Amino acid sequence: NFDGLAAFQGDATRRDLLRRAEISKARQVIICLDRDDAAILTTLTVRQLNPTAGVTVAVREQDNVTLVRQSGASSVITSSETVGRLLGLSAIGPELGTIMQDMLTGGEGLEVHQRLATAEEVGQPPSAVTGERVIGLVRNGTLRRFYDQTATRVEVGDELIVVRRAQA
Repeated sequence: NFDGLAAFQGDATRRDLLRRAEISKARQVIICLDRDDAAILTTLTVRQLNPTAGVTVAVREQDNVTLVRQSGASSVITSSETVGRLLGLSAIGPELGTIMQDMLTGGEGLEVHQRLATAEEVGQPPSAVTGERVIGLVRNGTLRRFYDQTATRVEVGDELIVVRRAQA
């Protein structure tokens, strides 16, 4: 246990391991396994043990995204597609690939961060935020990207998604 995070080694498809890990009390669960079928089974089991946790799942193949979502995943990351995009961007423009890799590497260069809007930011356009670039906001559980016409002013309770200089 480190900073409120827990990790257990074992077969994540086994209900006894998930119970021992107290999945029923978790706010967030990350599932990253070497096989998509095991990730789907684990997602189903986690969702059964904890219907309210956020469940982020990594899958290898895009074809399995729908199945994982139907199994109860809150968000799904396709590793082969993500790596493919990064390789493609790097081939088109090495600088573009460098910036993207920079944002994926913790504690260096740029980072993407999600935070609650401050009282000073409420009522302002997202472009008025200083020291960071707002690329989206979450309002009432709905993501609104920077170009969305419903996101022209920051409101109380908004969570801002920003690109900023990495914080050590």
